[in-house]
This record gives sequence, C-alpha cells and structure tokens, in this order.
Amino acid sequence: MIQETELAATGDYHSAAMPDRAFSWRTELNVPRFRAVERTEQAVQTESATSPRANAWWERLERGLMQRFQALHLFMERLASGKSLPRDFEAATNTVFRDKLRKLAPAISLAPGLRGRSLQSATATPWTWLGNTDLLLLPDGSTRVLDHDFSALSGLERLPELLGLSQADAASTIRAALFPQGCDRSGEPSLLLEPAHPAADQSPNDFLARCLAAERVHRGQLQVGDGGLSLLRNGRPQRVRSLIRRIDDQLLDPNFFRPDSLVGLPGLVRSWSTGETNLLHAPGSSLLQLRTVVRHVPQLIREYLGQTPLLETVGLLECDRAEDWELIQRNPRDFVFRRCDPTEPVRPCSGRSASTSELSSLLSRIRQAPCGWCARPIVAGNQGGRSLRVFAGCTDRFRLLRAGLVQPGQPDGGAPLLIPAECCLTLLQPGQ
Repeated sequence: MIQETELAATGDYHSAAMPDRAFSWRTELNVPRFRAVERTEQAVQTESATSPRANAWWERLERGLMQRFQALHLFMERLASGKSLPRDFEAATNTVFRDKLRKLAPAISLAPGLRGRSLQSATATPWTWLGNTDLLLLPDGSTRVLDHDFSALSGLERLPELLGLSQADAASTIRAALFPQGCDRSGEPSLLLEPAHPAADQSPNDFLARCLAAERVHRGQLQVGDGGLSLLRNGRPQRVRSLIRRIDDQLLDPNFFRPDSLVGLPGLVRSWSTGETNLLHAPGSSLLQLRTVVRHVPQLIREYLGQTPLLETVGLLECDRAEDWELIQRNPRDFVFRRCDPTEPVRPCSGRSASTSELSSLLSRIRQAPCGWCARPIVAGNQGGRSLRVFAGCTDRFRLLRAGLVQPGQPDGGAPLLIPAECCLTLLQPGQ
C-alpha cells in the first residue's frame, strides 16, 4: 500500500504557502454564487416575530444559512491555501480543533489542485456538501443556530410520511429541491459508498440513495486507477464521476488517514484531488461539525464577507478556556454539558436534572480533560422552545429544502445528532 501522507505540508500548517493574490483569485471564483446575500442584505429587516410558516421567514433563513455556508466554504479555502486564519479565531481554537485539523490536513492541503479541473468546470469547487442544520425556535419567533452536520444527515428519511407522499414521490421532490441536476453536472450516475456491513438501521442510506438516484456500493466493488474511480460490473470497470460517501473522514481512505481502515477506499482522496471524482461530502468536512467551529461562524462571516450575520448562534462556553470555566463553575446547574465533537457517543448532561453526585463526577472528568467539553446555557422558559432541523445542499450553488423537522428541544435547545426512530416529529413548511 502506498502511503501518501508524505504529501501533506510540513511544519506550520498555517504558513504562507500561497501568495495573497492567488488566494484572492481562488475565492473570487466562489463569491458570485452567493452574491444574492450582498444584494439583499441592506433590504433585510428584523423579522424575529415573523411566523416560521411565512415565506418571508424561510427567505430570511435561506439567506442566513447561505451566509454560513459561504463563510465555511472560504474557511476551508483558507486552510487549503495554507493561509493563516483570523487572529481571534486562531487564538480561540482549542486542542480538539487543532488535533482534528492535523489529521485532516493531508487531504485538505490537496484541494487547490481541483481549481478549474473538477468535473471539467472552470468554476467548480472542491467543497461540496449535503448537510443539515439544527436551529432553536424560541416562543417569540426568533431563531438561533445550534449545530451543523455534514455526515450523518439523520431525519431525511422521516419526511415522506410527514409530507404525505410515497417514498418515490418524496425522493423525487427532495431531489428536485436540493439537486435538480444531480450531484454534479456530468450527467453520469452517482454511487453511494457505505461500509460493507453497515449498521442495522438502513433507512437513512436507503432513502438518501433514492433522493440522489444513487446506487449503493462498498469498497470491494470499486477501484481507483490512473483514469480515476471505476465500478466493477461483471468484471469490467465502469467510470464513476460522483460518489456520495457514508464513511467518516478518518476511515475514508487508508492511504491518507487511518491505514487500518477496512471500509475506506485506497486512492479515493487522490482521485478527488485531481478532479477526476466528485466527492460528497468533500474530505475534511467533518472539521466543520465541531461545536467550537460553529461558535465562530458569525465571526467568519464578518471577517470573510464583511457582512452582518443574519442568524444568531446559540451561546457556547468552552471548558478549556479559563474565563468560560470560571463562569461554568459559578453555577454548573445552569448549563448542559456536551462533547465538542458531536459525533462522539457521549450523552449530554443537564445540570438541572443531574444528581449532586452525577454532576460532581462529570465536573471531575471535565477537569481532567477540559478541551473535549463545552457547555450551553439552559434556555430560560424553554417549554415552548423547539428544535428545527433543515436540510441544504451546496454543489454548483446553495439550495435549501423548505421543509423542516420539528422535535422537542432539550434543555439547551439542542437535539440528538441521530434522530431516534421513536422520536415524535412534526413537519414545518411555509404556509402550513
């Protein structure tokens, strides 16, 4: 097996590996698709009291999420270009962010090779995502962003029943809303890559494959050669241009990440970096799920776009920051404690409902390794607060599916990353 991690930049990952003019050229290619934000920003009025069933509310939500996707896009471009991050952001990053960036750096650093070559498009971008965003709906009509998820995409499979459509009709409706031209513009079929022996609950993968008109495959059915990615069908290779992956970054390609991965496909990241294969989600996108990154998105919007964020972000305290920890210790019962990485299987702990011994034990664990923990304040009077999950796609341009899943909010307004099958959901649409 060829180990390709040697291709990663050595030394300081944020060193000036590319001149400013080159970075400007790269980012200017991506700004026009979001230009609508700049054209409408001055006309946007405060709509915190607008009903979530009004079209104006959804239009504002779409503009606000488009801002966030654009800022995260430029954030990844900055990392790929080897340029330094905003000073305040770099000073605020914790150990979890730095460790994850170090692991993902080999793939992220290859992204500049895609410019102008990905899928034969002069303006194609390597940062293509299909993701969901959790928002807190407060009784006064205001909305705040909780989390972004660019991997699990849980809940999409629950929409057919709520929409009152068959599985096929719902898949067609969602595909038309999020990906009217498929996952890319090559016109060729897409594949959905999953482990050979996935988890017992197959409904998310089943429905996502229907939505994207993709065939489900595993690594044993694929090969990467000089001509790119191919599907072995009846012993003959068939060219594949677009791949939706249901495998975490760390297991995606043993040549770049964990060499012991038995589910990832060797050479896949290299094929992506040469523009021969479109990957959804792009390698490295799991970095954007960290709650410590989500917290700073409004700052990235101001820094990179020169705009005022249209959506607020729910407050977050990081346990490894002295000033934040001091606030937490004053009254830990006012907070819900979570892992910084939402994919880690640790249940959140509410200071209000935990016993004295449970809370004491948790605080002791946090003191031993504070960098992996964060805390959100419990929302006052959250009996009427609800969590809304919406779905968006960002390929050739940004698109929002104007239908969301509403579930009861947890004490801090949050929601589980994976929506349990027994969770009672309601549908939120404009005009409902």
